[in-house]
Amino acid sequence: MINSILIVLAFSLDTFSFGISSGADKKFISLFQVVYFSILSFPLFLIPILLSRSLSTILNEKICFLVNGLVLLFISFYYFGKFIKNKIVKNRQNLALKGEIDKNDEENLTEKVKMSPVPHKLLFINIIPMNLDAMFSNFFIGFSFGNVFFVSLCFIVFTFLALYLGNRLAGFISSHIKIDFSFISALLFLALALEKMI
Repeated sequence: MINSILIVLAFSLDTFSFGISSGADKKFISLFQVVYFSILSFPLFLIPILLSRSLSTILNEKICFLVNGLVLLFISFYYFGKFIKNKIVKNRQNLALKGEIDKNDEENLTEKVKMSPVPHKLLFINIIPMNLDAMFSNFFIGFSFGNVFFVSLCFIVFTFLALYLGNRLAGFISSHIKIDFSFISALLFLALALEKMI
């Protein structure tokens, strides 16, 4: 059960990052939009789990757990790659901007800007990308989850809190500060993969 909670927590970090990036861009996500996002994300999380459980009744249990571990390992590599890629892009951007921003520009960047609401269309478009990892991964590892109702409840709660707290937290952070949680996700999935395969 703890493994299931950790997996759901790792998936929610993508949503948390989306909340952070929206807040850093001075985009406010309302409470209604957070609920809306969480509810529409739920089927994308649950359906692959149900399909995975059906598939596991056909395949050998050892094979299922081996595939489970390999998928988790692959996901951890994906997040490590994502983290490294983001670092490279950020360093290139910093080098490109170096020497082009004078003192007055820096003062303008740090000025407080009123947060504007996130358009519903933008929120809807991001529902699938933010849940792609969960969709594909749950198809292969969903059979190993414990109580489906409990895991589903954790997903809804974690998604809600990740988006809400991420957006609100970023509201207090300067818009030029970016936080990348890919590395944390990678470590979580790597630990879970090793636990499954050892």
